[in-house]
Amino acid sequence: MIPLRYREVLPPYWYEIDMAERHFSVMEEAMNGREKITNELRDQFILQRATYALDMWEWIYFRKVQSGSFAERREAIRKKRWAKRPFKLPVLRLIGSQCGKLLNVREDFLAKEIYFEYDIADETVDLMRLHRDFEYIRPVHVKPSVPNLHGKERIEIVDTVTCNLRRYHQVHEFRVGMTPMKYQNEEVL
Repeated sequence: MIPLRYREVLPPYWYEIDMAERHFSVMEEAMNGREKITNELRDQFILQRATYALDMWEWIYFRKVQSGSFAERREAIRKKRWAKRPFKLPVLRLIGSQCGKLLNVREDFLAKEIYFEYDIADETVDLMRLHRDFEYIRPVHVKPSVPNLHGKERIEIVDTVTCNLRRYHQVHEFRVGMTPMKYQNEEVL
């Protein structure tokens, strides 16, 4: 039996030919394999899906091969691509929409500030990524971005700060086999 996807393009008299039916039954697996390989090659031209073609992407943007995971390498290429784009509202909207549910991007020309407005009722906003991406492409004359968050939920920022206190031996205290460090205290604030 001839598969449906080929029946749609073949004339009806082909349905009666026994050799055509045999041909399609044998070649269907090979055609599916070829389609899979074609899709894999096509994915290498899309940065979000590229794996072994990342070396070519990096050569285009950095002229050398970067180290790190696929995600880190893709992120570096993405930042480099955005840095070459003009600093205009469509690019700012694209950066903002990657970090959360963006409502609006506003420019204040007199204060030289950019305002990103987000709705935080449905999903989280990645402010660190927004800051990193914006600072990477920001011209010198524009002040840092100001995110405005709209929602009924309370925002809680949690962070831990670790402080290390180290004391080292002085030169006249050294003896053979001693380590340079006397002691070390670590405090979590």
